[in-house]
Amino acid sequence: MNHKFKKNIIGLIFSTLLTIFPLIILHLLYINKFYKIIFIYFCLLLQTFIHFFYFLNLKLKIKNNWNLISLIFVIIIMTIIVIGTNYIMLSLHHRM
Repeated sequence: MNHKFKKNIIGLIFSTLLTIFPLIILHLLYINKFYKIIFIYFCLLLQTFIHFFYFLNLKLKIKNNWNLISLIFVIIIMTIIVIGTNYIMLSLHHRM
């Protein structure tokens, strides 16, 4: 089997599991809401890095400065989007 194809299949399996696990955790009633949110954010971050390394083929080597710079840029943008979304949702929740 081709190495790239095998790497894509492994990434697909990981990303599918990291999508299904938070959905299962959300339906469990006996887990505290705070821990559910922490678990969802952990899966979000882990799935982002899996997409970077398995699908975008980013490697963290000193030779590949552009890969590291683009990774830092994407992390900054994702942080802004997640914090902005949470701010908007909490603001809407308090106004309703």
